[in-house]
Amino acid sequence: MKKNILIIAFLLGSVILPTLAQKQEKTITIEVHNNWNQPQTDAPVVISLRELQMGFKVKSAVVMEGSDEIPSQLDDLNRDHKMDELAFVTELPAQSRKTFRITLSSEKSTKTYPERVYADMFITDHVKPEDFFKNGVPCDVFALNCIYFGKKSAGFFNGNDLELINIHFDKKECFKKNFMKWYHPINGWKSLVRTTMLMIWPWFPGFYYSHLPSNFLKSTYKEVWGLEEETLRATCMDKFRTKSNVNQWLIKFWQLASGNFIPRSMKIGRCFHIKERNYDLAVDSVREGRYKLICINDTIYTEDFEKKKREVQEAFQKLLPEKSGFEL
Repeated sequence: MKKNILIIAFLLGSVILPTLAQKQEKTITIEVHNNWNQPQTDAPVVISLRELQMGFKVKSAVVMEGSDEIPSQLDDLNRDHKMDELAFVTELPAQSRKTFRITLSSEKSTKTYPERVYADMFITDHVKPEDFFKNGVPCDVFALNCIYFGKKSAGFFNGNDLELINIHFDKKECFKKNFMKWYHPINGWKSLVRTTMLMIWPWFPGFYYSHLPSNFLKSTYKEVWGLEEETLRATCMDKFRTKSNVNQWLIKFWQLASGNFIPRSMKIGRCFHIKERNYDLAVDSVREGRYKLICINDTIYTEDFEKKKREVQEAFQKLLPEKSGFEL
């Protein structure tokens, strides 16, 4: 979630190596500066391949910092089957610079890099289509909520979502139209309390959401895109999330504000952002199949990751010892 503008990259030199008739390579050296007085964690570095005028179709890349390879990825932004950008992240101390050597090749690579973040959603009990849609209408929990703005939170994006919601929807009118959905008992007493406490404001302060599968309609995407195309296109063009972006919750919030949903219990699932205090409960919930849907998400606070990953896998193996039809 860093802005690319904070990182200044300078092209220091390049050389083309036609190693084989079918293979071409170009090696460049760049210098990345952090001119801030604060260190940058996972600072994004994005290099436009078009500006380099490669002279061949780039299919793979290797980024080196000294003798260490840095995970990177090539992206085709306009789907013309040509790579447009190379992106990677790096750690930059305050007022520092780093030098990287990048080799771009016309030869495709099958190389993969270790995952850095594991956020997975699973079905751990029997579900049916009606758990997600009824008569073509998405099922969801309704509750008003406040947006949390904290360190490394999604507050900025949710705030941008709510700005658009309050532009296009009048809270008072939505309440009159969808009173029975807002205060349906299936939402749960905590949701009803949240909604009641936040009714004093004439605008939408936020909606409750959980890190679980969401049910979106294509018609909602079309409606939102028709009204806010400039905002959505701007978000799509950013390689890394910036504070001006919206996110997928805009679609969810739009459905909730418009009343285009059927109330559903939040007991259908639970998300665990793994920390020491909730780890045992998460493993037990998987092993016993307590929920229909479950999300296991590691965080920067997850300790002894490999051990925990192995124990979670063992819990799933006990719950689901047989392969599914998709795995056979």
